[in-house]
Amino acid sequence: CTSLASVTIQNGVTSIESEAFWGCTSLASVTIPNSVTSIGSKAFYECTGLAKVKILSTDATIGSSAFTALASNTKIYVLNDTMKTKVVAAIDGTTTVEVVTEEQMNSL
Repeated sequence: CTSLASVTIQNGVTSIESEAFWGCTSLASVTIPNSVTSIGSKAFYECTGLAKVKILSTDATIGSSAFTALASNTKIYVLNDTMKTKVVAAIDGTTTVEVVTEEQMNSL
């Protein structure tokens, strides 16, 4: 999937499987809907072009290393502190996680 640039996962999808997007180096942005309750281990591992992730889910489980080995400026946006805590546990030191309002999320 080296030519995949953007992914919007459709509402109604409940899980993103482990290693689903591993190595998608051209992937620049991802939107994860609130219907997603599970993001598997290494789901976005080594997506080195990934600049922005919007997680609309407010209580998904996140597998280990789901968002590691990304671009050094990757920003992950979430809607509450619970999700921030879960995402922080699944990233490495080069990624920023920010809590935003729904209005802010819609404008990103």
